[in-house]
Amino acid sequence: MFQDYLFYGTDIQTQYAFRMCNLSNIVEGARKRHGLNVQRGVLLGDVMLGSVLLASLLEEEERINLRVHLASEFTIAAETTRQGQVKGYFEGEPGSPVLGAIDQGSHFQGDLFVRSVRARRGNDSQTYEGVTKTFSNSIEHAVQSHLAQSFQLKAGIRLGTWLDEKSGQLCSFGAVFLELPNLAPKVSNELWEHVSSLPDMRELWARNSDPDMLARAFIPHDLRAINSINPVWLCTCSQASAEKMLGLLSSADLSEMIAGSDETDVKCHYCGTSYRVTKKALHGLRETATH
Repeated sequence: MFQDYLFYGTDIQTQYAFRMCNLSNIVEGARKRHGLNVQRGVLLGDVMLGSVLLASLLEEEERINLRVHLASEFTIAAETTRQGQVKGYFEGEPGSPVLGAIDQGSHFQGDLFVRSVRARRGNDSQTYEGVTKTFSNSIEHAVQSHLAQSFQLKAGIRLGTWLDEKSGQLCSFGAVFLELPNLAPKVSNELWEHVSSLPDMRELWARNSDPDMLARAFIPHDLRAINSINPVWLCTCSQASAEKMLGLLSSADLSEMIAGSDETDVKCHYCGTSYRVTKKALHGLRETATH
């Protein structure tokens, strides 16, 4: 398996840009970290891959949090910085018939809600948020619809996560395309006709998984390589961030927690690390609660 990479490229005349990403090792690691079966790991992989690709398009923003959910059946979230630091988790409703069908290999279909929050560089309090709803059975389709409504320039995304039968591990691979300003209609048509003619990502990978060959296959014109980085799994949770999250609760909620056990456990969704918050700390948080 190739090392995970995020490749930045344009056509030779810099009329449009594209990013190509192999996130297989990180996605397989996330599946094992959260104890997911293959079917749930595939869904998580598509969301994490989509998050990395969307983050690669950010300019003034530092990171993007991408969240996809189907009613109360499941929530899948990933967060990625512009530097390719990514984390993600899958949360399912116990006893969900939809998840039961997915676990048996069936396809889901329903209203997929996609929410993205983009944080300004150097100022996490200044964010841009977008929410879309798409009736679909595909993470790729839902993220594509969200992308079309959330980005000013025309863009497209292709996602693929699947089980490699030989290794028994997940592969996760895809690309995002972005028109640059004032793109000639002829070139635009050539680009999107080529993108629509591409096979699914698993088939494209099977034909030739060499990164140089894959990059050339993605666009209809000569390639200009711009940059390449290696994404990494990184969770930045801490005791301070756990207490900060509890600080968002109401005074009444904090009082109820104080009346309970001597300590409160806060578990990070992304990495599973638990943090213990003492009653003394909860009292301090209640004193500063705004509601």
